[in-house]
Amino acid sequence: MSENFIEDLINFVPGDSLVSAWYLPLEGEGWPCGHEHGGLFHEVDVAICLVFSSGKTLYFTWVVDGLNEALALNLRDDFPSVQQRSDDYINVTEAFGWRGFIGRSVNQSSVARHVPNEGCSEVPWAVRLGFAGGKSVVIALGEIVEGRISYIPDALLVIFDMDAARGYRVPSSVCSAYGDAD
Repeated sequence: MSENFIEDLINFVPGDSLVSAWYLPLEGEGWPCGHEHGGLFHEVDVAICLVFSSGKTLYFTWVVDGLNEALALNLRDDFPSVQQRSDDYINVTEAFGWRGFIGRSVNQSSVARHVPNEGCSEVPWAVRLGFAGGKSVVIALGEIVEGRISYIPDALLVIFDMDAARGYRVPSSVCSAYGDAD
């Protein structure tokens, strides 16, 4: 995970418009394959890559290191080659949910942190990106279990429904996935 998680996000935010969205599933799996839930949620096994007009890419993934469970973010100036993308990554730019964000710039962000277990540091578990035009998307640790959002530290959940994001809380955090404090 980037040592400067918040700084990377804040330095990135102004001006860039979203060009494409990519998911990295488990090897041998496709998408959606049961991972899309009515356009309100997308489950992603390994990573989410958001490519912006400047060429910068936000890479979201999960990290479990012993008792530490965190959402990791890396800001890169590159994206995998066309060959690697076609072999590994799935383009979800046209998937229901992402279509409304393409061409819009990020104009705000919030980070929800938690202390996953006793003795662990406070780490991110959810990030909200606010886009021009008032739309937001949340990327958080979790998945859909029996029709409900559940905290699962080794999976990613893209939340397009902001009411659901505000309602998604984990006991180890004072903030909802949206970034609202109690």
